[in-house]
Amino acid sequence: HAANALSRAQILLTDAYYRERIGDLEGAMVRQVRTAKLLSPLADEYSGQLRSEAVGYALVNSWTLGLPSGPVTELLGCQSVQDFEFLLSASKPNWQGEAKIQYLELLAVRLNVELEGITRGHLVQAGRAARRLEVLLGPEHHWVLDALSFDAWLSYKLGDHEVALGKYSALRVRAQNSAGIDDVRVALAEFGMGTSTIHLASAELAAQKDENHHLQGIRPLFESAVSRLTASAGPNSRLTLHARLNQAVGEGLCDRHANKQVLLKELLVDLEHNLPPSDPIRFTALRGLYETYQYQGRFE
Repeated sequence: HAANALSRAQILLTDAYYRERIGDLEGAMVRQVRTAKLLSPLADEYSGQLRSEAVGYALVNSWTLGLPSGPVTELLGCQSVQDFEFLLSASKPNWQGEAKIQYLELLAVRLNVELEGITRGHLVQAGRAARRLEVLLGPEHHWVLDALSFDAWLSYKLGDHEVALGKYSALRVRAQNSAGIDDVRVALAEFGMGTSTIHLASAELAAQKDENHHLQGIRPLFESAVSRLTASAGPNSRLTLHARLNQAVGEGLCDRHANKQVLLKELLVDLEHNLPPSDPIRFTALRGLYETYQYQGRFE
């Protein structure tokens, strides 16, 4: 029975790997969670390492897609994220292949971000890991694309929006070359580009510059990102809904407040059916709608 469970787990993990290659990150995550559950009753060291690997990959995919990580973190049981990160670090010499070791080091960095918050040190570590993976696997391997996406996200969260825009732009090209224009990573890159552009345009408006070349890029970026995310991640995924929120924010920044109001009203209907009341996206959308009414003088 144990051998049976291990064989099934290895097949599921292999299936998940190839689903990641074609951009089916949610399908990969489902299989990684199933793998971890299959391996839970097995007490041998190899099964424990394989289970940790499956949980780690599932965490990355849930974060990438903006999905609730509850179904994944439940797999940790009484094990803390700190313990899990230590297990990954301590057992990595037993994993075969330098590329896998490097990818799991990157996962450890991602876990540490969850534990400690983002620091410049994490950005340095992520960039170094991405470069090593690129040397080992080539520029368009899906692990390399995931590493570059994480690196770009760190730059964005640290407020380096110009740098983040450049990184997301390069990621879009690579993702398209690797898996085609419909790959979810292309949509993620465009979402990152659009959100970085909003921050850059806001800074230019605040500085009262005569020219704001970032403003004109907001609408096409978000139209493309929302369309691609709807197709690849699904219309009701949190990631797609988040992109629609930022699309509305961008419309307001461009003085298209009536359009922002329409987008937010439509979004709030979908948020009510798909996200819990406590989700911050719902609060931000409500606040944005209030701002459009305020702009029109409805509350004066």
